[in-house]
Amino acid sequence: MSNSDVVEIVVPVHQSMNEILQALGDPEMVAINALRRYLVDICWQRIEQAERQIAQYEQNYGSDYATFKQRIGTSEASSEAANQDHPTWEDDAIEWVYRIEESQAWQKRLQKILHESRLPFGKKS
Repeated sequence: MSNSDVVEIVVPVHQSMNEILQALGDPEMVAINALRRYLVDICWQRIEQAERQIAQYEQNYGSDYATFKQRIGTSEASSEAANQDHPTWEDDAIEWVYRIEESQAWQKRLQKILHESRLPFGKKS
């Protein structure tokens, strides 16, 4: 991470919080570590939420998305059968893909945070 990759954010804190930060060490590093931990937690929450929704679609359709897509796309009869069993399958398929992409995007963000966490602050990989 070069200096051009670093964004400075000013966060006002009460004096009592600053005193605690001082007692814990370098206030800037304490704040950076807390922010990093918060971002990791948020990424995990978003991944888990998307994965729960994906699992629900997999349960509803009895397969993963790739198998579902292949089954629907094999013939017009398959699409008709899907329409009878699951009238909202087309909307579900759009949402299913969205949730897969969402999970992947949050996983990439998490990997980036974890990778950058291993680097000394201010260094570029």
